[in-house]
Amino acid sequence: MTYFLGMEVHQSDRGIFISQHSFALKILDKFCMHNCKAVSTPVAQGEKLTSSGDQQRVDERHYRSLVGCLLYLTVTRPDIMFGVSLLSRFMHCCNEAHLKAAKRILRYIKGTASFGVMFESQNQLKLEGYSDSDWAGSLDDMKTEAEYIAAAGAVNQAIWLRKLLYDLNETQDEATEIWVDNQSAVAIAKNPVFHGKTKHFKIKLHFVREAEQAKEFNFSLFVMLVKLKLVTRSFDVMADCLANTVLQLCFNVCCCHCSNKNELVGISGIYGLGGVGKTTLLNQINNKFHDTTHDYLVIWAVASQDRPIEKVQDEIAKRIGLSNERWKSKSLDEKAGDICSRLYNRRFALLLDDIWEWFDLTRAGIPIPTLDNDCKVIFTTRRLDVCCQMQPNMDNNIRVACLPSGEAFKLFEEKVGSETLQMHPDIHNIAEAVVEECAGLPLALITIGRAMASKKTSREWEYAIEVLRQSAASVFPGVGKEMYLKLKFSYDCLPDERLRSCFLYCSLYPEDHLIEKDELVDC
Repeated sequence: MTYFLGMEVHQSDRGIFISQHSFALKILDKFCMHNCKAVSTPVAQGEKLTSSGDQQRVDERHYRSLVGCLLYLTVTRPDIMFGVSLLSRFMHCCNEAHLKAAKRILRYIKGTASFGVMFESQNQLKLEGYSDSDWAGSLDDMKTEAEYIAAAGAVNQAIWLRKLLYDLNETQDEATEIWVDNQSAVAIAKNPVFHGKTKHFKIKLHFVREAEQAKEFNFSLFVMLVKLKLVTRSFDVMADCLANTVLQLCFNVCCCHCSNKNELVGISGIYGLGGVGKTTLLNQINNKFHDTTHDYLVIWAVASQDRPIEKVQDEIAKRIGLSNERWKSKSLDEKAGDICSRLYNRRFALLLDDIWEWFDLTRAGIPIPTLDNDCKVIFTTRRLDVCCQMQPNMDNNIRVACLPSGEAFKLFEEKVGSETLQMHPDIHNIAEAVVEECAGLPLALITIGRAMASKKTSREWEYAIEVLRQSAASVFPGVGKEMYLKLKFSYDCLPDERLRSCFLYCSLYPEDHLIEKDELVDC
């Protein structure tokens, strides 16, 4: 059987893949969205829909037809289930905001029409559950279920599924893992002491505790990578702007199992201008991997411009425990073989920073991420052509744009200090011009902001804007002109010649070289 009720069935040795590719295309044609621009997520971040408001009403018949088609598509598309379920609440009171949200799902389907569900062949079936609740997320009644109540619902479903699997001779001998993203809910399920503080919970909900004691279920804390917010000390203002990028990237990576393609599904690129925050973003992803419970081997490596592939291999070897005296004497191919052997049959996540040209993963010994091995490779680059070579499917890649003017000034003000901007009436206006010259680049805003923090007179600020407006003709070949003048200005603002000499001495070392403090003292 290859086609049934609009569902396409593809059978292989790996398992059974079910999709509704043709039906998805028909939906796009029916609602005149076949030429729309695709988006990477089905629901906009932070979007809240309500039945009230002053939005203009739309044709209910048209809206219901659209949501009905999307509901049938969820049979093989769990990635749109949340968005479609949200839209179905407003069948009786649909307005322009609801229709816009529905069209966004169509735009998402435009780029993912081939997605579906893969039922992989396995020797043993293990049941796991995931529970989450959007507490107070509804703008209408503010009564969406709390985390613990949602966990109780998940247990109910799991009990029914365990009995069903028993009838199918797939008995679950071990406790079913229920992953909950709220630490308090896990504590309530495990610790009876908490029950004295939860008297408002109905008695029937505390069967969750009984199921835990009977060892039929085990509750664990699960923090989804896509829900974690960026928090950094040096890029804290920029974090809110990058949060949507992280969500988009992680949604792409987490949904790779929906695709029937077996190549490059686990590769995602982050590209943008130098100084825009790509490495900071990759650092945040790395931190969230380490803060989250998972079985991935997380590997961080830096490629950099003109860095030999052997250097990248050495860095990877240190991360996976291969670096020793014998390692140094091995050839490139031998190192690749050792890395491949160590990573074979392991779920790994390679975070590759700052690549300047196509990086040959196979030559370095990195197994290509596929649906079978469920591995991930996330890389950063400032070149769009390199990004396309590494991952031709641009839906899997993320462009990090410069900060908008409002956020750029906010970041600059934080680094320069609000008191400095208030020292003279002209300083604030000049500061706005300085921010404009930085063109929204976070690194430039932070660097110049710190350099100007000690400038208290309008004359000093006028000099700064004159320097920044100089022609970029003096930029050295190979140096990004968007950052060179800003960095030179920061260098010129160093307080004395000794610090400038120390800076120039450090610049003689290769990029990403670890400079020992003793070397600086002796120089």
